[in-house]
Amino acid sequence: MAAADVSMQGTSDASVKQQGQAEKSHITSKKEYVLVKKDRHGNSIVYYKKSIPSTSPAKEDKMQIDEDASPVKKKIKTKVYPKVKLRPSITPGTVLIILKGKYSAKRVIFLKQLESGYLAVTGPKKLNGVPIYRIDQTYVIATSTKIDISNVKLPLRLNDDLFKKLPSYDRLSAYAKISEEKQEALKTLFLKKKKQALRVQARIQKYVDKQVISAVDSVPKLSKYLSLPFNLGPGIYPHRIKF
Repeated sequence: MAAADVSMQGTSDASVKQQGQAEKSHITSKKEYVLVKKDRHGNSIVYYKKSIPSTSPAKEDKMQIDEDASPVKKKIKTKVYPKVKLRPSITPGTVLIILKGKYSAKRVIFLKQLESGYLAVTGPKKLNGVPIYRIDQTYVIATSTKIDISNVKLPLRLNDDLFKKLPSYDRLSAYAKISEEKQEALKTLFLKKKKQALRVQARIQKYVDKQVISAVDSVPKLSKYLSLPFNLGPGIYPHRIKF
């Protein structure tokens, strides 16, 4: 009787083992098998895991294509500005009041809208000290005063590149680990570029302001109006002013 029990236990263990192996072989074919264990009742427990192949056929094909392909030149990315709609009250020649920044409360003349959406304005500099300057249209008040600047020829260099700030030399030399001779050469090159940029700005300022001032002089008392800053006295409320 005992021998029969032992033989039956042996056959049951063998059958469970074969079943586990069959399950293992079936699962490993799907590449999802991790481990097979038995609980205290003799039942087999299978643990699964989603396996991701190290190299997929699509990746291998891509690698093969990349190896066979000839070197391609990288495209230079150009900055594309989103289109900004100009307020209908702002037109070329409109006198604007600046509300924020270094030249706040100054009256300026609007020249044109740049590609970035900013407004190119001028004082002119001879009248109120405001050079050719760019500002967001949210920081200006458009007045009803307007002059005719249709005869004013604006140069092509009057764009966003004209207002770009050059990085300081100290910041450049701090990150550049080079010898003293190369640092001196870099400094001379940097100063040369800065002087050239300032010279271009001064030339454009002189060329534009000469034409704008002649247009301002044609309107009586306008030069005095532009030279005075905007201010509110006691009892004057901005929402009641007609600009």
